[in-house]
Amino acid sequence: MPNIYLTINHYNKANGIAPYLYSGSDQNDNAEYIGSSKYLKEDIQKLGKENFEKVILFQFANISNKDLRKIESNMQVIDGHKKDARYYNKTDKAGPACGVKGMKHGKKFERSQVWINSRTGSNWSDEQKERRCGSGNPMFGKTITDKTKDIWKSKKRSIGANNPNALHWDVTIPTGEIYKDVVGLRSWCNDHNLSYSQVYGQRKGYKLIKYGQGKGGPGK
Repeated sequence: MPNIYLTINHYNKANGIAPYLYSGSDQNDNAEYIGSSKYLKEDIQKLGKENFEKVILFQFANISNKDLRKIESNMQVIDGHKKDARYYNKTDKAGPACGVKGMKHGKKFERSQVWINSRTGSNWSDEQKERRCGSGNPMFGKTITDKTKDIWKSKKRSIGANNPNALHWDVTIPTGEIYKDVVGLRSWCNDHNLSYSQVYGQRKGYKLIKYGQGKGGPGK
């Protein structure tokens, strides 16, 4: 069952070493998953997992991951985990896959004129502009019939979670949490503040298992 948990580092606690607590949420009740903090993982590697205990604080019968993380964040804010030296938690704004909301680059990266031109089209030749945007484009001056528009609308309505032939996915995020039977992968990524390109491309520790006959994702 989805839950809010507390991980206790009994070695650090017994020896008066801080931090020794970590609070988090677990959508899939994975007994092996005890936290995503970089420093917590380093201590687990150094001290051994036998010195760590995962205590379930709250359990929920049916709750979305988004709502679960809101409850987690509210608890961390109210109890002051971010500022409490006993806690590994460095943020009280929980995000899926260990994300920390509000992170920004320390400086702006300079863009070369070549890069800027490549985005604005200002380095296109007159011939290229004509071919792309003018009468040289085979679609130039054409109008779309109402019949074609209706076909496009019909196809658009059939895409996604309402389509009985839509792909289903099992998604594993970098923390080890597994989300079963995800339908509409792009929308699901948006709802969970995840990068669709990283998830779909199975980069940065994401893994996918695809169910269905559609052409997309792993094993096209």
